[in-house]
Amino acid sequence: MKRESRLMALIRAGKRQEAFDMVERLKAAAQLLPTAIKVDRTGAVSYYKGNRRFVKNTQGGWDLVPKKK
Repeated sequence: MKRESRLMALIRAGKRQEAFDMVERLKAAAQLLPTAIKVDRTGAVSYYKGNRRFVKNTQGGWDLVPKKK
């Protein structure tokens, strides 16, 4: 069974405004740092800080993604 992100679950349920608000809250929280937040097609949320990329993990924290070679 594939685990679906909370954001994609909101979109599938037709709650697009709630999903948009969620993304806006994430962006507002990241304004303190020079970052860029991205949400991909699957609903996975990642942010960039400098040249490092972080992805939200299942516990709600952030994991550093290793660089591609």
